[in-house]
Amino acid sequence: MDANRVAVTEVSEHLRVVALFGEHDLSTADEIAAQIGRVFDTGSNLVLDLSAATFIDSTVTGAVLRAQQRADSHKEDELVVVAPPTDSQARRTLELVGIGEIVRLCETRAAAMEVLAYR
Repeated sequence: MDANRVAVTEVSEHLRVVALFGEHDLSTADEIAAQIGRVFDTGSNLVLDLSAATFIDSTVTGAVLRAQQRADSHKEDELVVVAPPTDSQARRTLELVGIGEIVRLCETRAAAMEVLAYR
């Protein structure tokens, strides 16, 4: 199995998790954007789980920002990003560009699910 992968899990009718595993950059950016688009096209809320991502670059942060723009422009869409605070390159990258000011960040998938449960 490819270590650098994107996995989509249907949690419920209107909730999907897109999880990134391994390293993600320009080589996987199109796949990430496509999976995010598919989730929103189904009218689902999205948890973007970066807890197993060992590396993300600016193309991934760009995909996160575009996902938030999509969620902001469609009332039925909601985005929550999981990025653990401890030893997380993904979290450091997101914080460096100030993404936490725009996108809701949670430390765990369970916390992200809880946020969306009260939506």
